[in-house]
Amino acid sequence: MNNESLFMRSADKGGGIVLQDKIDYLKEAERILGDSVYYKTIPGNPLQETKKELDTLLDQAESDGILTKKKKKYISIDHQNMAIFYHLHKVHKDTNNPPGRLIISGINSVTCNLSHYVDIFLQKYVLDLPSYLKDSTQLITTLKGIEWKPEYKWLTLNVAALYSNIPHEADIEATRHFLKQDEQLSTQHTNFITDAIRFILTNNIFSFGDKIYRQQWGTAMGTRFAPSFANLYMGRFKETIIYREHTWKNNIILYQRYIDDLRLIWNGTPEEAHAFVTYLNNNKWNLSFTLNISPTSIEYLDLVLFSQENVIKTKTYFKKVDGNCYLDYKSSHHKKWKDNIPYSQFKRIIRNCSNTSDFLLQRDILCSRFKKKNYPKGIINNAFQRASKESQEDCLNHLPPRRWASAWRLSQVSVTPIGVIS
Repeated sequence: MNNESLFMRSADKGGGIVLQDKIDYLKEAERILGDSVYYKTIPGNPLQETKKELDTLLDQAESDGILTKKKKKYISIDHQNMAIFYHLHKVHKDTNNPPGRLIISGINSVTCNLSHYVDIFLQKYVLDLPSYLKDSTQLITTLKGIEWKPEYKWLTLNVAALYSNIPHEADIEATRHFLKQDEQLSTQHTNFITDAIRFILTNNIFSFGDKIYRQQWGTAMGTRFAPSFANLYMGRFKETIIYREHTWKNNIILYQRYIDDLRLIWNGTPEEAHAFVTYLNNNKWNLSFTLNISPTSIEYLDLVLFSQENVIKTKTYFKKVDGNCYLDYKSSHHKKWKDNIPYSQFKRIIRNCSNTSDFLLQRDILCSRFKKKNYPKGIINNAFQRASKESQEDCLNHLPPRRWASAWRLSQVSVTPIGVIS
């Protein structure tokens, strides 16, 4: 902590801590901010002028009956902070020279609460998107009932730098498309939401070192409404590109998306899949896709998806850069919090693992990790028994397996103390 030549940050993925030479950290920051297409240095501090523009926007919304005085007061922050730039290390891509994932921390910035208001408003439209995935639990549920065929392939497509590459006006129009479908929303309210989005995007102002920057393209990683904004953009892309009439429409058995990560079950050859991605990349949406294809298994979210005897199965995916970052049991946190950590993690692998052998292997991995974090054997055993018993009860009560995709399997596993730690 006292070594000023080192820079310490959390890793982008895996939960580890990265120590890096400060010179290298600053060099990567300069590389990101040096792209004049996306970022522009500006003279002086424009926050006072920006605040006046915000107040004008809010005064009009109050006059139109869109905002109450209480909401207006919340959105209009009296004492604004300058947003701050930093980046997280993508050690899962390169451990020696990790690229940075930029984050703009805008807590109490001039657009902070306006972004929060817009995000709350947009979330309901995101949840209604047909291909939207909330989490891996929903993914497991949607895979049930699909019979895997020998000619099927797993496809994952990733959008390169989605947040940074979304054109402002194109995404505003995509969002307006969904707002206009809401019959309960007035034209004035629709215009206010789109004007608010435009204000947030064009006033993404932040500092790094002794310089002040304005983002000119894309939306910031860190502003509250960015995930909803990006989801609606990708939802509109799907409506107009993915499911339009094209040569490969019948090859798509299932299409799902978690923000910028797309997963397809593909009925066709690898050559057809590559041709499909080439077609997708020839777009006017400023989106570029990379493709991974496999006839056997893929990693998606926190799962490994694979097939056995025409049945789709899953297990938990542990990234290579995963660190043992569970809370140490000797910490001063509340005992109930610490006791619930192994319980929740056992529930996770019960949900994720279709096969008993995978479940038992991952159970032992978790036990080993908790032991290294000083969790008592009794706490670990009790957490496992509690999670197992709840899943068995779900099975016995014939509850829908929305939360426990493999609850039936645990009836075959004896609820006894775990041998590896007994």
